[in-house]
Amino acid sequence: MAGKMKLMFTGLWCLALLAGCGSDNVTNPPVVVDTAPPAVPVDVLGEVIESQVIVHWAPNNTDADLAGYMVYRANGTRVATMCQAPITDTWYVDECPMVGSNVYRVSAVDVNDNESAVATVTVTVDDDPYQGYEVASVE
Repeated sequence: MAGKMKLMFTGLWCLALLAGCGSDNVTNPPVVVDTAPPAVPVDVLGEVIESQVIVHWAPNNTDADLAGYMVYRANGTRVATMCQAPITDTWYVDECPMVGSNVYRVSAVDVNDNESAVATVTVTVDDDPYQGYEVASVE
């Protein structure tokens, strides 16, 4: 009788052990959310050619999840977003710059919408349509 009792307790113990191994008790690994912004754009330069401003910067070769760049322009108290979505080019042409001091801000954005701090360049536009070109005089 003692043998049957031992077998019965061993069987119950095995059932209890197996009952705790169901898929409901599996813990999923935590989801890692990317909150790190990409690197700030570097070597941002701006130049006036005719009546346009061309802003360009060095490509980001650091961040594999880079989606592109955002460009903003401030002139006095007016601030404008120059592109509605990140652009992948490393240059931007402002075809209608405002006369005066324009501060262009360029940031990098990754695929998770993390945006870097901005790099800035100031470009002064006068009302001369040939600003940035040498105008040869004809004699």
